[in-house]
Amino acid sequence: MPEKTIQVGIIGPAEQITQHLRVYATLAPVSVTGIVLTDGPSDACRDLVTQAPLRSTVAELLDSGKLDLVDVCIPAALNERWVWQIPRFRTPLLLTGPPANEAGALDGFLRRLKKSKSLAAATHTLRFASAWARVKEIVESGVLGDALELEITLADEAKRTPGGQSPTLFQAVDLACWLVERPPVGVQSSEPKGGFELAFPDDHSVRILPHHPVCTITVSGTTGALKGILPQGDTSELQLSWPDRTKVLTVPPSDSLRNELAYYIGAMSRREPWLIGSLADLQNSLLAFEMSRTCTPVS
Repeated sequence: MPEKTIQVGIIGPAEQITQHLRVYATLAPVSVTGIVLTDGPSDACRDLVTQAPLRSTVAELLDSGKLDLVDVCIPAALNERWVWQIPRFRTPLLLTGPPANEAGALDGFLRRLKKSKSLAAATHTLRFASAWARVKEIVESGVLGDALELEITLADEAKRTPGGQSPTLFQAVDLACWLVERPPVGVQSSEPKGGFELAFPDDHSVRILPHHPVCTITVSGTTGALKGILPQGDTSELQLSWPDRTKVLTVPPSDSLRNELAYYIGAMSRREPWLIGSLADLQNSLLAFEMSRTCTPVS
């Protein structure tokens, strides 16, 4: 019996839609049956209409035929009007996180999803990057003991927008919650560098520092430590150290967006639950990110 074709609609700016179309073209069985552009006309727009039908509104996209998934590749916090009308159609949603500007607004969106009995998941693309997945595996294995302190440095483009949002900073907060596997209980600022420190139960802490030349991670455990350089799109190097020895691991790059979309499409094809990118995780991360805007200086 042939596999059912997954019908996908995409909402977002031309640049992001182009990236997602590239990935969907490599996945089977997937058919992109419509796109809605959230930015103005451009050369990229003209190229896109040759790859998928262009719809003028979200309602037109949803009414154009049976969709199995709506992929919203624009943070809804920047333009909630593109997302909040979708749950009433009961079409499964894949959302770029965070899908709200405040934890309170996300609560309202979650209530709307629950009322409409809609299925939704949020993207956590860095979790699907090979280097970060390897770090998670090492931390979970216990070879470093209890990982009490982590530090994540971010490349220079990790800046807040005037509205307080930064997709890269938010992803780092989400990674921190994922690695420690619990929501933070407090946040302190580490100005003037523009970073902040997340405090977790049981004396765990994560310091996030933007404006660095390259993304790195340092993990200090009770029996060992890890230092990693994780350049975007290149081979990563992880150095593990203990009192009596060291070990260096190289991790080849991976297409994290493809890994993530393939996971969701595969789960849908097999009628499996979406285990990664839960909205509960997203709620914890958004709350921590929100706290970081009004935190007090670190002494």
